[in-house]
Amino acid sequence: MELINIYDHSFSDNRQDVEARIYLIEALAVFSKFVSNKWVPENAHKYFKERDTVALDYLPKY
Repeated sequence: MELINIYDHSFSDNRQDVEARIYLIEALAVFSKFVSNKWVPENAHKYFKERDTVALDYLPKY
């Protein structure tokens, strides 16, 4: 089973149509695990330090 489908998306403000991705609900658990186990520990501190330093207080302490 594919967790992603592609569809043509139109914008109401007349921007050019794009091929967009739509993720099936089954992909949510995969995404959640990736964010929690990979992205947050490896990237979140740098990402939020550059964009929103207040968010740093809410990140897990490793």
